[in-house]
Amino acid sequence: MWRDWINGILGVWLIVLGFLGFPASVKAILVIATGIIIAFLSFWKGVSARARKEVAASSEESEAKTRYEKTV
Repeated sequence: MWRDWINGILGVWLIVLGFLGFPASVKAILVIATGIIIAFLSFWKGVSARARKEVAASSEESEAKTRYEKTV
């Protein structure tokens, strides 16, 4: 959730950055750095979501095994 907020804030930062009057070279560095941060947060969110799904699936599988073993 907090990564979504940070991505939104960084998006607004990119919009505002165009109006701040920085020299082109500084603006380019800031845009690239912001893009790297956004990409990192997005990939991190994807990886953590996938990990949560795998943990949930293995947990459900172990619960099903436990229930089966109790009935046998």
